[in-house]
Amino acid sequence: MTFWKKASLFMTTALLALCLAVPAFAAGLTVKTSSISEDVVNVAVPYIAGSRGGSEVDDKVNGAVFDVIDGQLEALLPAADRPAFKASHDKGGTTSSRLAYHKELVKFTSDSVRKANSEVKTAASWYVRSEYEIKSASPRFLSLIQKTTTYLGGAHDNVVWTTENYDLATGNPVTLEDLFDPAADYKTRLTTLIGWQQTGVARLKQHMTGRAGAVVKPVQVTGNELFYVDKERNLGLVFNPGEIAPVSEGVILYDLSLNDFADLIKL
Repeated sequence: MTFWKKASLFMTTALLALCLAVPAFAAGLTVKTSSISEDVVNVAVPYIAGSRGGSEVDDKVNGAVFDVIDGQLEALLPAADRPAFKASHDKGGTTSSRLAYHKELVKFTSDSVRKANSEVKTAASWYVRSEYEIKSASPRFLSLIQKTTTYLGGAHDNVVWTTENYDLATGNPVTLEDLFDPAADYKTRLTTLIGWQQTGVARLKQHMTGRAGAVVKPVQVTGNELFYVDKERNLGLVFNPGEIAPVSEGVILYDLSLNDFADLIKL
């Protein structure tokens, strides 16, 4: 039986009594925050306890979540410093060891960024900030967005969002394809829904401002898109700045109602 069927509640008969993979927030799962501020680096990262799969799954998921943000921080270090830091700090396999590694990495990255900033002439201070948003959470499923903004000189800061979705019975990542019936042509459906949104938004902007907005590339869903599932069991697709529109347009989100693809989900 799939995690969709195990995790969800029956919808009303008016909605054909369909069930989904993502339950609303439920008792049993705890989402905690590792919030560390070290001068120019400020990072908040979630970690969990009480998953359906127990403490081993908690550690597995927390390790994966920290891998995302720690990977971003490590990428900011000078190439010569990365091996030395990794050699002297052990990530380990438990949540406590990952918390300790992350804390030391944030401090090391802050020192590195501050030092690099002091060696260049710039009026603006460099910084790294990261926060998260839980889109849905239960003992069976977790969906979140990690939002990171960095400024290391140049004309503007850099914004990167990453989405993460986990089956909390196994600790395995959930892909977009996992949400749908194997025979369903979900890519075509989602592509069509996003196309309608793009057309509607462009029309409204033209009407409200009297001029055409920024050019947004048509989206052809491949299954590799960043996505989340919210607590109302709707689907969101995320495109980072510059991916389908000019960087100045920022992060672009397409929120898709369950009602528009419920006939395709995996039961």
